[in-house]
Amino acid sequence: QKIDKHSDAAKPYWVTLVKSGDFLKKNFLSDDERYPVVSKDKRMELGTNLARAVGTNPIEDHLWQNFSSATFKQLPLPGIAILENPFDKTKPIQFKIPNGGYYRTPSLINAWATAPFLHNNMLGLFNSDPSVAGRMTAFNDAAEKLLWPEKRKGKASIKVTEKETFLKVRSITVRIPPGTPVNLLANINLYKMSQVPALLDKLGKVLAEPERLVRLVKALKNEGEFDDDLKKMIPDLLALNQAPDFIEDHGHTFGAALKDDQKKALIEYLKTF
Repeated sequence: QKIDKHSDAAKPYWVTLVKSGDFLKKNFLSDDERYPVVSKDKRMELGTNLARAVGTNPIEDHLWQNFSSATFKQLPLPGIAILENPFDKTKPIQFKIPNGGYYRTPSLINAWATAPFLHNNMLGLFNSDPSVAGRMTAFNDAAEKLLWPEKRKGKASIKVTEKETFLKVRSITVRIPPGTPVNLLANINLYKMSQVPALLDKLGKVLAEPERLVRLVKALKNEGEFDDDLKKMIPDLLALNQAPDFIEDHGHTFGAALKDDQKKALIEYLKTF
């Protein structure tokens, strides 16, 4: 009888396997499978930031096409992701995966030495300390945030500009104030804009008023106090975004339902690999 290895029915088999004496012998500790960022029922099963999964480099006729397999290029697109909208919590962002859309399971070997976690290294403390003590400090912090999601930064993990900068779009120069979400502008789809010049004109109109972005950031900090102009601006910018997933440390909540003592035991067990 074939059993889905991710189902509840498979749990007894996994428990028996892990308890076997030779479980760790020549064990890569990964299934090395590709998992879609969106499941068939439109759930964000992994739940992690999807920006890296929809990069264009590995697709056909792009720069790093030879670094991805033919089978990867032939995978079906996962579908539509429902993303948190930090500008308006009442209106989730519906984002159709344009290419890629998969993450591969890494090995747990030496996981204690590789924190911060997640594919973007955004979960846990980054202490720039390569010593064993430094790695353990980073691991403990990341592992706790992995298993206790309430300890994560959440919205506070959105990358924002630290100082005033300027963006020139054709003849328009836009002031970008401190606190602007970096990926609101950095993820603008230049391929799409070059193919459809009207979109570039649209962006120019969106940013035509130099102080609009300043007001947008102030509204974001005040939890969504937007005027009518800003309400129109946000959808336009999001529509041009290659990956409108702004929160960097969300998702991968597997194990969050375990009891506290089980989580602590799991963290200690991971240190033995």
